[in-house]
Amino acid sequence: MRLPERWREIHGRDDWAGLLDPIDPLLRQELIRYGEFSQACYDAFDYDPFSRYCGSCKYNRRRFFAGLGMADCGYDVTRYLYATSNINLPNFFATSSSSSSSSSSSSSRNGSSKLWSQRANWIGYVAVSDDDCSARIGRRDVVVAWRGTVTRLEWVADLMDFLKPVATEKIPCPDPSVKVESGFIDLYTDKDPTCRFCKYSAREQALRVVNVHDTVPKVPGIFLNEGLRGLPDAVRRLADALPWSYSHVGVELALDHTHSPFLKPTADPSCFHNLEAHLHLLD
Repeated sequence: MRLPERWREIHGRDDWAGLLDPIDPLLRQELIRYGEFSQACYDAFDYDPFSRYCGSCKYNRRRFFAGLGMADCGYDVTRYLYATSNINLPNFFATSSSSSSSSSSSSSRNGSSKLWSQRANWIGYVAVSDDDCSARIGRRDVVVAWRGTVTRLEWVADLMDFLKPVATEKIPCPDPSVKVESGFIDLYTDKDPTCRFCKYSAREQALRVVNVHDTVPKVPGIFLNEGLRGLPDAVRRLADALPWSYSHVGVELALDHTHSPFLKPTADPSCFHNLEAHLHLLD
């Protein structure tokens, strides 16, 4: 059977029963395909400390996939996602600023050393399948691709490993005892009203597009501004009655790096986050 007939099963309708050992070829294909969408976030991220665009995306939205050699992927990028970190540490971009300004006095005079943003980090994108791809895979597909930790501030934030209740960040959750690592939740929810790119948090940017079960937006198919006070009671009751569309998966696919002759043992914990290695083991 082809993907259009099996995509619900492949996406976890039956908790991947009978698909993992041995791994189903179509499931492997889809895991790698979506993994490459995530890897694109790393490949497109400008981490050059000498670049005035350090911390942004190397490509504009319309040529994103073409710039990465993925022009035939069948998806169009509709929005970029940004995050900021408000922890009290020296700004990551200070490296880029000092490097650029010291490299050339004339560069400083003509303003070319000015950074694209002092606060924002590009973290990913939203992409939608085009008509041909949608017909091929059996539905219109929306991908929210989100890169992992790259910058120094993000690593520091990740290492702030005390837990914070999600309720304190006004994130809807049926279990009020649920907590998330403080660094992760800060990167997810922090925003800067003075920043063009981070006026809304990364969470708000993503949820405005894909999740109707959150306060931004709360009504399916309609994009709303902050708050629900102006909505009719009937609309709010309808939104509140909607069932949660996600839950804990609870299923693991084990990968063993010792099975690959191309991967060597290492004690570097950052290698545990190497997406390319995981995709290599899947292939």
